[in-house]
Order: sequence, then C-alpha cells, then structure tokens
Amino acid sequence: IGTAVRLVLMPFTAHPYDVYAWYTYCMDYVQQGFDVKVLNSMNPLWFLTLIPIALLYVFLSSATGYTAINVNTLPALFNPYYGIEWIPGPLFNTLVKIPLIIADIGTALILYRLLKRFSKTELTDTLVSLYYLNPMLIWISSAWGQNDSIPSLFTIFSLYLLLDNKTVYSALSLLLATLFKLYPVIFILPVFIYLLKKKNK
Repeated sequence: IGTAVRLVLMPFTAHPYDVYAWYTYCMDYVQQGFDVKVLNSMNPLWFLTLIPIALLYVFLSSATGYTAINVNTLPALFNPYYGIEWIPGPLFNTLVKIPLIIADIGTALILYRLLKRFSKTELTDTLVSLYYLNPMLIWISSAWGQNDSIPSLFTIFSLYLLLDNKTVYSALSLLLATLFKLYPVIFILPVFIYLLKKKNK
C-alpha cells in the first residue's frame, strides 16, 4: 500500500521551487558540464546523485517528447508564483523521486532487521508498517520531492552497524548521511555517549 501510494503521487506532485531547483541543476549539468563548486556545498552527494538522473532524463525526454513546461505559456491560474521559469513535469518528477522511494524502502527494511536483532518487541511488523505508511514520510519523498529519505537511510544504517559493533562502518555510513544533508551530524552525540559507556575509545 505504501509503495502504491508513492508511485501514484510521484509523477504528478512536487514542491514548485525544490524540484525546479533540482531540474535547473540537471539542465545546467547537461549544458555546461560538471561544476566542482557543488563539492563545497552542504549536500554534495545529492548533486552527484542528480547527474545520472539528468542524463537519463535527457535521453527519455528526447525519446518520448515529455519536456518541462515554461510557466509563461500557462494561464496565470496555474502559475505557482515561486519565481520559477519551468515546471519540470511528470517525467522529471518521477526520475528525481526514484532514489527517494528506494531510500524509503531501504530504511523500512533496515528498521525491520534492526528490531528483529536488537529488540525484544513482538510488534516489529506493526512498527515498520507505521514508519513506512507515515503520511509525512510519504509526503516528503513522493509528493514534495525533498531528499531527506536518503540521509535518513544512512543514519538508520549507521545505528544498525553501531549496534552490530561495526563502529568504523557505522561512522562511514553517518558520514554519507551528512554529505547528503548536514543534520544527521547531531547523531554523533548519542553515539559518543554510547561508546563512552561501552568504554570503546
């Protein structure tokens, strides 16, 4: 059910500015090549993720004829008024959200495994279902088109590896999370306390 809802929403919904920003970056990459300045941004791995999406979009767009819509060609009623020039359209919306849907599924699977291995609850199926069917989670990844699902995936995986005593791999997973978005860095605080309590220097 959760996957079906996501697939229905992903082509036809998007935050007007955010997805437009992803589209603009993709078009800049196609027309001007890779800009090394993105490596100094707060989320460099997301911009690197957009590169294959840009290439696939250009290929499929030329093959199918589905392209972005210029806002100036639309009636004023359909102008989202975010200062955008293009509405990327269903093809781009779908492609840019595929990594987000995969991240949602991956996080649910890791949570399932984490609860099975490291907790005594008998409500694993219910808890994972509540996560995967959470309307806010579905909205952010499948409707809005924001990429928070990817750092969430690597943060939860970091927790799983930490509890499995794979501290270095856990740290690397958390590093990947912070290179998609900075806020998972706050997870270092509970990790630090956990390692101190284990006297694991």
